[in-house]
Amino acid sequence: MLSTQAEPLHKCTVARQVLVAQVRQQPPPLAHHLQQAAARVKVVLVNLEMLAQMSDPFGQPGDLNVGGPGIVRMPPELAGRHGVRVHAGALDTRSTASVERFVQDAVQALGGLHVVVANAGLARGRDPLASVLEEDWQAMLHTNVEGVIRTIKGTLPHLRAAGWGHYFAIGSAAGHWVYEGGGAYCASKHALNAMLQTLRLELCGEPIRITRVDPGMTETEFSQVRLGDPEKARAVYRGVVPLRALDVAECIRWALSLPDHVNIDEIFVKCLDQAGPARIHRRN
Repeated sequence: MLSTQAEPLHKCTVARQVLVAQVRQQPPPLAHHLQQAAARVKVVLVNLEMLAQMSDPFGQPGDLNVGGPGIVRMPPELAGRHGVRVHAGALDTRSTASVERFVQDAVQALGGLHVVVANAGLARGRDPLASVLEEDWQAMLHTNVEGVIRTIKGTLPHLRAAGWGHYFAIGSAAGHWVYEGGGAYCASKHALNAMLQTLRLELCGEPIRITRVDPGMTETEFSQVRLGDPEKARAVYRGVVPLRALDVAECIRWALSLPDHVNIDEIFVKCLDQAGPARIHRRN
């Protein structure tokens, strides 16, 4: 998600402009939560899961080109419902040209950018490193690592031009832990940690904040994408009260709402039932 506001969140009454992007991972309720919990900002974030509820949102499956009727309908629908300016589009973070085109279109439509939430990411499979499929580890590294680099490179000039900004990246508990069957995914999230820590050093002295949110077990489409089976995905959360996308959204809302001189570098958040990668309390 990329958005632009006239003032920092804790000072403004209404965020006048917003960018709605296709993303592949949590949190869909983010902007709704900003509106409801802070009562000071009206922003809307729509992700692939919500778009799927519309009829033929992107045209043919796998087609990342804007033009499906759902994409076309979103700006007037969301603008009318929330009273904000909206730009909708689709992008592939694996493609530099796609990211650059998307950002330029958004800046032209909205007049600038202030807040970037990099939350496109995925995991595929649980194979050990000796047998992990090449297409799986490549997909994870292309999206989770290279995609963030492209997003930063494509948006940073606009945050600088705007005079202030805030980068958010959705990491994972896998960036703090390692576990069998998660070698490539854990590597991608450890790399994200290194990139955001480096960016924090490189932007020190500029009015741009950097925050990484690392959730543990969160019930979204993540496990279904990873395992490719709805029943196996449900079993991951069986007997547990996991985090919800709204919980992650609250972390972002809170960090964004703090005064300008406060930077939350990282938020490592887990549900109460999860104490570690293999220490999980399950109810019968």
